[in-house]
Amino acid sequence: MFVRHILTLLFLTVTANVVVSADPIVLFRGTRQMDLSAGVTYLIDADHTLGPQDAYSRRETFRPLRGESVQIPRNGVMWVYLELVNESDTERWFLENQLNVEEMALYLPGEGDWRVRQHGGNRVPFADREIQTRRPTVALDLPEGTPVPVLLRVSDYQSSNVRLRVFSDRRFARYVQEDTFLLGLAFGSFAALILYNLLVFATARERIYLVYALYMVAFFFNQLAQERLFSQYIEPNQPYGFFWFVIFSAATAVFGVEFFRRFVDTPRTTPLLDRIARGVQLVSIAIGASAFVSAGPTSADLINIVALVAMAVILVVLVVRIIAGDRLALVCLAGSIIYLLGTTAEIMSALVQIQVTPFVVYGQLYGALAQVLFLGFALGRRTAETRDSLLAMQTSYRTDLGTRDHRTNARSGKDGAATPRAGGDRSPDGTPQPCGTRQTRAGVRHLPRADSTCTITSGCGASTSSR
Repeated sequence: MFVRHILTLLFLTVTANVVVSADPIVLFRGTRQMDLSAGVTYLIDADHTLGPQDAYSRRETFRPLRGESVQIPRNGVMWVYLELVNESDTERWFLENQLNVEEMALYLPGEGDWRVRQHGGNRVPFADREIQTRRPTVALDLPEGTPVPVLLRVSDYQSSNVRLRVFSDRRFARYVQEDTFLLGLAFGSFAALILYNLLVFATARERIYLVYALYMVAFFFNQLAQERLFSQYIEPNQPYGFFWFVIFSAATAVFGVEFFRRFVDTPRTTPLLDRIARGVQLVSIAIGASAFVSAGPTSADLINIVALVAMAVILVVLVVRIIAGDRLALVCLAGSIIYLLGTTAEIMSALVQIQVTPFVVYGQLYGALAQVLFLGFALGRRTAETRDSLLAMQTSYRTDLGTRDHRTNARSGKDGAATPRAGGDRSPDGTPQPCGTRQTRAGVRHLPRADSTCTITSGCGASTSSR
C-alpha cells in the first residue's frame, strides 16, 4: 500500500510538471539575442474554435515546449503562450519565428480581454507587414521589470514549425543586415554562374551548358520564392501562395534531372535509370502545368515527393557511375551531399513531424551553392577531357594521313612516275615554270591535281594539307 501511494504521488508530480505553466523568460542585462525554448508553452486547437480569451483561460493545460521547436498540425492552429520579463536596458524587442508559417498573430492583454496587435506570415503581403522582414516577426515594447504575457496564434497549411527567437532592437537591425548580405552573396554567386555558363554555351555551342544554366535559373527562382525574396521584391502587394513554388520546383526537378542525364550519359550507361528519370520529368511537368489550374498544399506536397524521387534517382545514378570508376561522378556526389541532405530534411519537416534544426533552415540554400560550384567544376573538367580526346584523335588522324601520303609518294617514285623536282617543273628550254604547269609546243598547260595544294617537295613552299 505504501509503494502504491508513492507511485501515485510521483505520477501526480510528473503530471503537474506537464500542465503547469512555465516560468517567465527573463531578458537579463547584456542580452541581445535569445532562442526561446524553456518557458514557452503551447496548445493545439484542432477544431479552430478557440479565441484568445478561451485559449488564455486554458493556459494551465498548455504543454511545455520540448526541445527548440514544435510542429504545427497540418491545416492546424497552435496557441503559444509565454511571459517575458525585461531586466535589460532595452525596451524595444522583436520576436521572430525562424520558419515561415501561413499566419502568426500577436495578442496582448488589453482592457479586460486580449486584443490582436500585429499580423505576420505568408497571408500578409510584404508591403502590408508592420515589420517588413521575410519571416513572421512582431515587435514588443517591454517595460523594465514588468512581466508581459504574450499570446501567439500560429497557423499553417503544411505542418511548419514554431521556433522562436527574440532580439533587441539594435541586434535585430544587425541580424537583418547580415542575413541580407549572406543571401545577396549566395544569389549573386548563382547569377554569376548562370551568366558564365550562358557565355560558354554561346561560344562552345555545347547544349549541356545551356541545360546547366537553365537548371540554375530554375533553382535561383525556386529559392527566391522559398526565401520569400520573390514576395519582397517582385510581388510585394500579393500574399505568398503555392503557385510560384510549384512552378519553380517543377522546373528545378525537370532541368536538374536533364543535366545529370546528359552529364552521366544515362541513355548509354544506365538505360533503366534513364527511363525512370524521364518518367520523373514527365510527372514534374504535369504537376507544374496543374498549378495554372489550381495550386495548393496538395500540389506542393506532390512536387515535394517528386523532388525526393528525383534526388534518389540522381543519387543512385552517381553511385553507379562511381562504382564504374567515374571520378567526376564522385565530385558531383561530394558537392551535392549537403544540398541533398538539406533539401530532404526541409521537405520531410513539412511532410512528417521532425525536429527543426538550423541545418534544416539553412542547409538547402547554402548546400546548393556548394553543389553548383562542384557541378561547374565537374562540367568544366568533363569538357576539358572531351577536348583533349578530340585533339588526340585529330593528331592521330593527321599523323596517319601524313604516313599514307609519304608511302604513296615513295611508291610513285619507285614506279618511275614523274617526281617533282626542287624549284618546280622546267620547260624544254630550261625555264622554270609555275608549280602545276608544263610547257608544251602549244603553250603552257595547267596540270590537273586532286588537291588544291602542292607537296613540300615541289619547291613551291606549300605544305601538305589534310583538307
